[in-house]
Amino acid sequence: MEVLTTGAVQAGAPNETRFLINSPHPDPIENAHLYLNFVSDGVLQAELPYTLTLQPGPTVYTVTWSTDTFSDTYDENADNILIAFWTDAQENIIDSAARPFDTFQEDPAATAGIPATGQVWDFGSAAQGTLLQRRFYLSSLGFRDLLTYLGTVNGVSVDGPVSAPVAPADLAVYTITVDTLALPVGPFSATIPIRTSDPAYPEQTILIQGIVTQAPNPQVVVPYLDSNYRYFITTSATPSGFETTSFDDSTFNLGDASFGTGNCPIETNVKTVWPANSKLILRKWFNLPPNVSNVKVGIAVDNDVQVFVNGVDISGGIRQHDGCAANDSFVFSVPDTLVQEGNNLLAVLGIDRGGDSYLDAQVTVDGIEPLYSRLTAQIYDNVTFSLQAGQSGDAPGALTFTVDVGADGVVDWS
Repeated sequence: MEVLTTGAVQAGAPNETRFLINSPHPDPIENAHLYLNFVSDGVLQAELPYTLTLQPGPTVYTVTWSTDTFSDTYDENADNILIAFWTDAQENIIDSAARPFDTFQEDPAATAGIPATGQVWDFGSAAQGTLLQRRFYLSSLGFRDLLTYLGTVNGVSVDGPVSAPVAPADLAVYTITVDTLALPVGPFSATIPIRTSDPAYPEQTILIQGIVTQAPNPQVVVPYLDSNYRYFITTSATPSGFETTSFDDSTFNLGDASFGTGNCPIETNVKTVWPANSKLILRKWFNLPPNVSNVKVGIAVDNDVQVFVNGVDISGGIRQHDGCAANDSFVFSVPDTLVQEGNNLLAVLGIDRGGDSYLDAQVTVDGIEPLYSRLTAQIYDNVTFSLQAGQSGDAPGALTFTVDVGADGVVDWS
């Protein structure tokens, strides 16, 4: 607690004194007490009690008092002192401060560099599962340390000095994150309270608002039980750099998923044998169109796995798994900055520790629009058309459709 004064003591006139109380408790302290004792030459002249609810962080409490309330006539030449006590509801002293009258002056004030109306972050619209982040700056523009406190609100996290002093001419940086994965579809609004030691703006807010939209259905790029994997089985060290895009896997075998011993409940008909007590490396190229997002890799494994995309570990090292394999036993998110339009590499290391073995993978992505086109043709009776759509990427080939032409001469296909 600090005693902050706005000028010299004026005898017989109103005096305004501020008390800066910085509560370290994360919850409000209800029925707290502030006791002011005015002492002259060791004799108590007046006691002023105040009851208040202290919020977490700094509170600037302003008191107006007069020497006319003293029990004796005020003597400005006496040893006059103001003593303040801050207690909880049970009268336990939490903090205290004292200040002689002859030190009263116009103290330098803390000033927060924040708009008087607070801050507003309108993120517009965002699909469920989007991780939203924005930086917020709180600067200290005054001539004494600015005490700050940022509150919490459900669905929002704050990374930064939640409760800390900011020196003059310095600033505090906060990163605010909204994870929309667990938020309901519809309008979203949250208010983060800000408390500072600036007497002009002791309370401010950061308003976060926007609309959460339905998450798009993910498109499967590499399905479980896919074919044409390059694979390598070993009981010793794995080849160096097998996860990189420049690695030459031409000596690896070609096989279809799933891989294992054949006794896994989710897929008894294993396509490619992977012996127990060994390591398995899978490599597969997959193609992505532009502007995709939220790429995820699902894994079914018995026992352990490490996953790479374009040479970067997205699983955080080797992830251990015990018990039978199941689709999506692990689901790893791929940073949007890691993938690219065109070819991308999935590399998976499976480790079996005995018993049955199993490994399979799936890649899904948001942002792929379904292929849709229209074919206009001249009408002939009982005419059929063979449509071919070329496919680029890991498995080049053609898709063939046989359709009847409608009476209007237009065929829709997708």
